[in-house]
Amino acid sequence: MDDQIASEPIEPPYGDVIQMYLTNTTASSKTTFGLVATKDSTLPPLISAMEVFYVAGPLTEGTNSRDRKKSLVFYRSGPVTYLCLPLSYMCDWVNCSSDDIPRITALYLNGYSLKSTIPDFSSLDALKTIDFHNNSLTRSIPDFLGNLPNLEELNLADHKLSGPVPTLLSKNDNIKLDISGNPNLCASSKLCSTQKSKNKSNSESSGSIKLKSHRLPAILGVLILSSFFVVF
Repeated sequence: MDDQIASEPIEPPYGDVIQMYLTNTTASSKTTFGLVATKDSTLPPLISAMEVFYVAGPLTEGTNSRDRKKSLVFYRSGPVTYLCLPLSYMCDWVNCSSDDIPRITALYLNGYSLKSTIPDFSSLDALKTIDFHNNSLTRSIPDFLGNLPNLEELNLADHKLSGPVPTLLSKNDNIKLDISGNPNLCASSKLCSTQKSKNKSNSESSGSIKLKSHRLPAILGVLILSSFFVVF
């Protein structure tokens, strides 16, 4: 190994196999192994199989502690610790990085019947994709979504969201944003105020028209009744 003799001479038994183990040995990507014939050998060296084992660091808890914040309430079953590892328990609605201690890089929760407001999961700052479309989330879009440094895609289509879209999202060309299907959302606080004033004005106008329509039958009734008595 590495041009150094690592074992005694090996004499393979005829018609059988022999195994050789090297223990308490540290290897790296540059370590070389070789099988060299001794001076009195009558056969060339022959290797039928060789196994090299890589021993990794200690097992982790499965998901980076920053991504296991209690405010992340989207998991459907099992503890949040195991969102990424082990693979047999990995949730099908997340993607994780390949780091020794994985980070959550994507949340795919479209059509999961999610309700109420969007919770604060700002600690998941490795997120690149958030897909929450086709649920029933309400109220406003939180500002922290625009502060996620690695976010590339945010899908909040088909909800019951309302209020202004955070400027950090609407003016960020690096984020693919989809907020369609939310009729009560507006592009800014100023436009929201204008829309509220317009809706209030339309509501008052509608009430005034309805009031006049209630008086009309009474006036017509009086006119028709008066005409009847005149003819009689």
